[in-house]
Amino acid sequence: MRRIYVDPHQIMALRLFFRDFNIWHVVGSHSITVPSLRSKIIVRSVCQPWHDLNGQEYLMTPGEAARMELDRAFPDLKKVGWLGPQVKLFSRQIPLYYAGPYKGELYYVDLSGAYWQVYRCLQLDVKYPCGRGVCSLTPVGEALKEWKQARNSVIGVCRSRSATGVKGRRVYQLATTNRYLAPELWATVCGILQFLATFAIRTCHAQYVNTDGYIFHSESGFDIFTAALRSWGIAFKTERGPGEIRGWGNYEVGGKRAGRRSEVGAQCAAFDNLEAPFPGLFDWWLRQKERIE
Repeated sequence: MRRIYVDPHQIMALRLFFRDFNIWHVVGSHSITVPSLRSKIIVRSVCQPWHDLNGQEYLMTPGEAARMELDRAFPDLKKVGWLGPQVKLFSRQIPLYYAGPYKGELYYVDLSGAYWQVYRCLQLDVKYPCGRGVCSLTPVGEALKEWKQARNSVIGVCRSRSATGVKGRRVYQLATTNRYLAPELWATVCGILQFLATFAIRTCHAQYVNTDGYIFHSESGFDIFTAALRSWGIAFKTERGPGEIRGWGNYEVGGKRAGRRSEVGAQCAAFDNLEAPFPGLFDWWLRQKERIE
């Protein structure tokens, strides 16, 4: 299939063209595949040079590079072994928490490469909860270590169950075959992030949590949380200073900003989606982490 690289505004124009002329196409995060043209149109700016299994280098999207490293690590894998009912584990969620608006001195903590830090010491076929598999993700994590979007895309690949097809103004959800589908891996990653969020909120009185970012209004809570992260060997970055939490996705802490002051629509009532982590899961994960360090 021919690969055509374009700029972001060009791919948007092409999507409208294919829609208006009723041309069947499949939409990806950074690409459009057009079977009738035997072409894949790709946003150039998200790509990096990457080697395929034959050693040939060409520009790949983050998702393509992630899948390539999975192919390299597990060339003979037919599927990840799991039982049908375990598909429900895909309903597990990353932590979200918002306690309401706040203005004053604030402290922000961002886990560095959170997904990568969690999965690199696990296995593709990890058994949830607290069971080791045999397909280590450490080589995949190390290969993608310096490319943030690609290392995060590993989790996306392992969750992907459908694709989006478009013809005219009709959108279709297409079932796909994915040999890397791993619900137990997803549940384990969510469980670790949920544990950290619960600790940040219940013990350290966090005001705001979004996946791997935490905002505290208490310096003592911030100190306890960062000390715990250091003791667990989890890398992080911080910001502090006068700030304001105006709503979900709308805040500023020192030099860290999200949203705009004028975005009143971003305000909402307090909410959370916290899930009780499986007892012992985090301690088990720390032991897996010690194995590779």
